Amino acid sequence: MAAALVASLTAPVIAVVPARGQEAKQEAKQEPNPADITPPWGTFPKAGAGIELAGELVAVDHINRRFALRLDGDFDMYRDCKLKATLLPYGEVWYHGAPADLADIPLGTRLHGRFLLPPKDVAPRELKTDEEKRFPPPLHDHALVIEDGFSHERRRGRALRIDKIDVKPGEYGHGDKRFSFPGGSVVLTQVQASGQPLDGPPDTLKDAIYTVDASTRVWKDGRPGTLADLAVGQVVQANLGWTPDWATGQFHGLDIWTDEKSCEVAAEQQRQLHLRRIRLYWLPGWVEKVDYGPDGRGLLTVTYFAGMDRQIYEEIEMRNAFRFLKRTDHRLRIIGGGEGDLGSGVHVTKWRDVDPAPPPGSSGITHEIEVSVQQHQEGFRPGRFIRSSSLSWPQAIMPPEWRLRFPAPPENDRASLLD
Repeated sequence: MAAALVASLTAPVIAVVPARGQEAKQEAKQEPNPADITPPWGTFPKAGAGIELAGELVAVDHINRRFALRLDGDFDMYRDCKLKATLLPYGEVWYHGAPADLADIPLGTRLHGRFLLPPKDVAPRELKTDEEKRFPPPLHDHALVIEDGFSHERRRGRALRIDKIDVKPGEYGHGDKRFSFPGGSVVLTQVQASGQPLDGPPDTLKDAIYTVDASTRVWKDGRPGTLADLAVGQVVQANLGWTPDWATGQFHGLDIWTDEKSCEVAAEQQRQLHLRRIRLYWLPGWVEKVDYGPDGRGLLTVTYFAGMDRQIYEEIEMRNAFRFLKRTDHRLRIIGGGEGDLGSGVHVTKWRDVDPAPPPGSSGITHEIEVSVQQHQEGFRPGRFIRSSSLSWPQAIMPPEWRLRFPAPPENDRASLLD
């Protein structure tokens, strides 16, 4: 497979729309767009489906692919207004410009995402408190893509320029006990990655305030730096987090990368973490079609999900026919998979041409896989989920929390530590 073609599989396929900010509060009152409804399993959503939301990551249940965001502008000391969301089976996670898992992203990080409405067979979320009923979260709570600010800006060829720095050597204490705590703010303007002005208006929140202090991690030349390394005119990437004035558009600088080398180091570290995880947990996808032969053998048409590093796709596309499949539920947790259970040994009979323009959630890579009568499992049916190995990957036994004795029914879709 041509390297350029494989490289095209790694970019998140979400449309760029302005951050919604306060508009997110009104979204639940609007008539939903039918195209935004998550399609039945086995069908990917259409390009451009869903809405874009942003907010602070406040809770995660990575095993069940659940998380919660405090949306931009949503904060009041008397109420708890969060978007409790589900990451779709084919949903992508990006952190530091590389593929990631929900477990990789620290709580408190401001994320951007594209969200769909729930599938038709999933009941709407029950609003349990008076505050939730008064301030209902958006109906779109199934994530197609979530990414940190670093990934969001670099994916679109954008960055932030430091236009002003106001950092003072702050001090606090009482009597003889004094403690220094430098802090202040910076003025950031969204620009092209080259530093040139944008062709159109920025999509950052208007008049946002960005604070920094001794807790802000500054990166220079691929190494940790200090606030003294920040300078007016620098073109940087930044990850943001919560501040006490979150509701009025104030953000805190969690990390600031001052040069390309620092960005590349951060991305490569995350990429290596991702490669290790997928080689151990295997590449997810689903069964699109099953054809049965006269002798009972099955021919599965399997499509793998998007959001992986191109090296993973190159390894899964190696022309070695034998591999293993494990069945999973919609949360991609292994069904079975205990000691001595390596999955079903199968053979790839056909490597289809890679789709150069796959729909959101799809890698564009489809294999036709032959399963013998002895290796065929109930879970190998259209719309069901699998994880596939490459022959070179370890035959690892998943941790207990990742294994299921039986698949969970759809009505348990919202059952998680967040409920």
